[in-house]
Amino acid sequence: MIKIKQERKLINGFRALNIKGDNIECRKDVLVIKTPEGYDFNMDIEKDGTISIWSNSLELHVDNEV
Repeated sequence: MIKIKQERKLINGFRALNIKGDNIECRKDVLVIKTPEGYDFNMDIEKDGTISIWSNSLELHVDNEV
């Protein structure tokens, strides 16, 4: 499990992310998750609090049947 908290201090115009997980603890502008298959997912929080999620390797879809 990965836990992400929004930091108050801004880095490069975006809110920093305090990321904690198994054997990891860091502070980054963008959270990058890589799968064993080589896919990547990126997440950041903009100045206004908007959360952006994107992938350079896959087209993402929202499950609207939840």
